[in-house]
Amino acid sequence: MDKQCESPAASTSTEADIRIAQVEAQLAACLEQCRSLANERAEFELFTDSMWDLAMVALDVEGRVTRWYGGAERLLGWSAEEMVGQPSDKFYTPEDALAGLPHRERSEATARGYIREESWHVRRDGTRFFSSGSLAAVRNEAGELVGFAKVMRDMTDRQEAQERLRESEERLRLFIENVTDYALLQVDRNARISSWNTGAERTFRYKEDEIIGRPMRTLYMPDEAERGDAEKDLEAARENGRFEDARWLVRKDGTKFFGRWVTTPVKDQVGNLRGYAKVLRDETERRNAEQQMRASLAEKQALLQEIHHRVKNNLQVITSLLSIQAARIENADVSTVLADTENRVRAIAALHETLYSSRDLASIEFGTYVDRLVRDLVGFYAVDQKRLNVAVRAADLVVDIGQAIPLGLIVNELVTNTLKHAFPDGRLGTVDVQLEYLTDTVEFSKGDTLDDGLGQLTVTDNGTGLPPDFRFEETPSMGLHLVNVLVEQLQGELEVRTGNGTSIAVKFPLSIGS
Repeated sequence: MDKQCESPAASTSTEADIRIAQVEAQLAACLEQCRSLANERAEFELFTDSMWDLAMVALDVEGRVTRWYGGAERLLGWSAEEMVGQPSDKFYTPEDALAGLPHRERSEATARGYIREESWHVRRDGTRFFSSGSLAAVRNEAGELVGFAKVMRDMTDRQEAQERLRESEERLRLFIENVTDYALLQVDRNARISSWNTGAERTFRYKEDEIIGRPMRTLYMPDEAERGDAEKDLEAARENGRFEDARWLVRKDGTKFFGRWVTTPVKDQVGNLRGYAKVLRDETERRNAEQQMRASLAEKQALLQEIHHRVKNNLQVITSLLSIQAARIENADVSTVLADTENRVRAIAALHETLYSSRDLASIEFGTYVDRLVRDLVGFYAVDQKRLNVAVRAADLVVDIGQAIPLGLIVNELVTNTLKHAFPDGRLGTVDVQLEYLTDTVEFSKGDTLDDGLGQLTVTDNGTGLPPDFRFEETPSMGLHLVNVLVEQLQGELEVRTGNGTSIAVKFPLSIGS
């Protein structure tokens, strides 16, 4: 049949079939697209629910909750059934909600499209957390606002750590600013001043804005700055962990002062050098006072040396006079008394001579003195050392001048008495003089030394010995009576042992009153 002969009904049926097929295809594509969107939405919800540390919330244009994902439930405590349809003000703090913060954030996000926000929020149980997140405006293809997407993350630990750090830095700042007796300053790695406290301003007289950024050498004496001392100080601190120094420094007005400071390198957590911290104090007055004290002490030492020298000379004159007088007197008893007195004066003169040649005019190395005194007595009495062996064992014991004179006289009297009376008629024998620290009978406290304990002087001989009924308190001998008096003056103890000779021990405190 010819095309032109086809009926209108057949043509209409064909067009309808084509249209139906097209609609069916469109429906199939739409169903496929819906299934794809459903899958994407399911994947999106699965994705958002798996983000444990992020709370994601969808809001309508009025700020009411339209979607409440799993992360929001975990962070805030409300379920989706409880929150969908509720205003977002519910999870803001009451004071922020009352001040209109939720509305201001939505307005700003609407105008800008996206904002970052950090603020405190409230959980279902009333506890608060510090949130850091964002709020984004959501628009359709036509550009119309359809809602908002809010993301929150709990940053409470970080916020509290930052707050503690801020408080610590504030305390440090207040401490540094209120320290006025010490100059506290920091220097960067290029040796330029980077911080300056009130004490530094008071010491150097530069204001902070006048000195920050200037090289550290600005504060040094010109010649020392020229040779690089400022940089050398920092290098020494870096190599050794710290550096202490004392030197003359320069103020803003050109005047100089004597400062003592400590430089310490400042490093970060991984050990990288960030700069240097310097702590300085003006010690000009202290240094001047010390110099004046040294000068005064030197003058006094010179004066004391001169006094000891003159006393020694005067005592030598007295011993010479006594010697001359003893030689001219025929009475043997009087001559003996004069000779004994001469020895006593000589013992005191020897002490002053020792002090005159000593660096310490307040104390004396008594062991050296005892050795010399005993040798002088042996020579004075012309002792035959083949017949009589005299030995001295003296520790390096130090006593002050107040103890030295009575001790010296005790040594003189005991040795003199032994040499004169213990070995009559050319008898052979030994004399032992011992000076020692006593450590076994003393309890020492923490920080004590041997010079805080006891000393003992012992003179021992194997001569004829003392009478059995001898007592120091009742002796008619002037010399032994003097020994008893001097021991009491030393706050000491006297012990006499007889048998195969005589041993006399004097125990005394090395520090009077201890």
